[in-house]
Amino acid sequence: MIKIDYKGQAFSTFQILIAAVVAIVILTILLSILGIIPFPFLQEDPTQAARDALTNAYSHLTTHVKTGSVTFHPGYTMLARSIVVGSNVAIEEKQLCLSLGDFSQDTETWSGDPEKGRIAYKGNVPKKVRLSLLCDVGERLKDTLDLYGEESGLSSSWVDECPCVTSTPKEVCCVIALRYNIP
Repeated sequence: MIKIDYKGQAFSTFQILIAAVVAIVILTILLSILGIIPFPFLQEDPTQAARDALTNAYSHLTTHVKTGSVTFHPGYTMLARSIVVGSNVAIEEKQLCLSLGDFSQDTETWSGDPEKGRIAYKGNVPKKVRLSLLCDVGERLKDTLDLYGEESGLSSSWVDECPCVTSTPKEVCCVIALRYNIP
């Protein structure tokens, strides 16, 4: 028997409908977090994610800052200039080093030039990665990366070709490195 509320509507039917809609929304969010289905609102633009994280890394020198997943689409290029111009940090382009990080050996899919401050994705399908950021005085940046050790996955070799480590060693230097998309 169907219950009718005071407006004459089948109340239990609407309860089931609302429960089904809520269940679908929750399932969609969970599947997108697990990466099974893409959910456009949870995928960040790499440049915007780098800007946001740079503000945090710059204000907390020597602190390792990590982003959530960001998506590089085929042909996407990330520039140090774009990150610096849109950030709230008083840092110049020459003080920001972009590193391929975990992908430094994958030259077929990625290209990077720390001197020019650019990273380009040459793959055919979108690639999810994470970004690691660390800021310190240029001459100490390599040592700080080493202090984090293997547990953090950071490598001092990521800044070997960074101009801010060698040419401006007394100024703050920040590195942004690509990381595998492992939580």
